[in-house]
Amino acid sequence: MAEKKEYKSGTKRYYIDKLGQKTNRKNKDKVNNEYKARTYQRVTIIIRKNEEQDVIEKLESVESKTQYIINLIRKDIEASK
Repeated sequence: MAEKKEYKSGTKRYYIDKLGQKTNRKNKDKVNNEYKARTYQRVTIIIRKNEEQDVIEKLESVESKTQYIINLIRKDIEASK
């Protein structure tokens, strides 16, 4: 399957879909954002750089921060049962 090419016309961006028709990027992004809102939960943390440098270094060293944190929480849940 060929990748979709993104084109720019003035200030609007669009894709050419499989049928060769223009697909507005704004509509595509809207659908994608609605899916993410229904499916995912965003969690944000703030870490003080000068006090928690070891924590920051550990998070930077792991392949997936999300998976690492989820695994830590699951271990904690198991330990508290």
